[in-house]
Amino acid sequence: MKVLFGVDSFFQLIVAINLKMSIYEKDCADIIIYSSTPNADKVCRKLEQTKIFERCFFADTVLTKCGNSYSFKEKFPKYFVYLASLVTPKQCMRKIIGAGDLNYDIFLFNGIGALPECIFNCCKKNNDNIICYRFEDGYISSTLNYGSKKGKLRMIFEKIIRGLFKNYDIEYSIKGYYFMEPDLVNYKFNYPVLKVPKLSRDNNELLIALNFIFDYDIAENVYKEKYIFLESGSTFFDNSDSDVDIQYIKELIKLVGKENILIKLHPRSKKNRFSELGVHVAEKSSVPWELIQLNNSFDNKILIAIDSSPILTSHVYFHDKCKSILLYKAINNYKLPVKNLEQYITEFAKMYSSEKLYVPENSEKFKKIINQIKDDRIF
Repeated sequence: MKVLFGVDSFFQLIVAINLKMSIYEKDCADIIIYSSTPNADKVCRKLEQTKIFERCFFADTVLTKCGNSYSFKEKFPKYFVYLASLVTPKQCMRKIIGAGDLNYDIFLFNGIGALPECIFNCCKKNNDNIICYRFEDGYISSTLNYGSKKGKLRMIFEKIIRGLFKNYDIEYSIKGYYFMEPDLVNYKFNYPVLKVPKLSRDNNELLIALNFIFDYDIAENVYKEKYIFLESGSTFFDNSDSDVDIQYIKELIKLVGKENILIKLHPRSKKNRFSELGVHVAEKSSVPWELIQLNNSFDNKILIAIDSSPILTSHVYFHDKCKSILLYKAINNYKLPVKNLEQYITEFAKMYSSEKLYVPENSEKFKKIINQIKDDRIF
């Protein structure tokens, strides 16, 4: 079979490579990497050298400009390309990746949007029998259908365009959804949840490939600090300059000292908001946290974030003896990316023990947890 992957984040790329090396090992596969993450073009060129995929396309297009981090002026050309993607998907793909002859049996992706739907319709015009599968991208995938919803007017508009130009709704071609831990999925999809092998530190082939693709050298990246704070992706998607995470890092500095703290920036971050704190910021912050975890055991470490799902992956994928702290409850009027995160955390606690994850309701309880950890009363 001929298989095509479309990836919108570095974690999706890791999952796609894991799928290619396992379930689709014997299939001829290509990949399209979207230009939604800094350095994605460089990663695409490195991936091409590995020969994991037959062809590696880089989709440098305004269709990937999503979220409040882009101004209206930056996103304005997107609406013309969006219209072209609906009317003439093959011509649109020729402009985006230099190829409109996309002929595949299977298209694998994560979320809906103008670009994956354009890719699908381009493929559909070349092979009417193409089917689709989705694959996970963090805990949000387990808790809701899509990370972002289309408005009603857009859905009506697209339905009219499909009728006029004989295009297709990608939803009706999806046959399943790949997850590494299906038991944590609490959303009822219209298609079956399928299991894919978990990431493993014993998978040398995957580890070597990913380290090469992301220019990651384990000898140059030693995580000595006990407390690791992961920046939330909301600072990029919402264009938020909120200093609420900075306030908690300041509290952490008072409690444990800045020499014991490491900050990992989100891969999409465009600036370092923490430079004035004097805290060590990870050199390779563009590297996905899951790859860092593949290379390092985080036993006896404390992983802290507002709502970042990667702090849970040490438990889900690697069973490290570490603790995770989510701060979203301790922040007034904080808008969660998903409504049913609580249900996910409940399922997580059942599978991996509630003693591995702490969700303090205010700053005082956060400080109490940190003081207990300092006294080694929590490990």
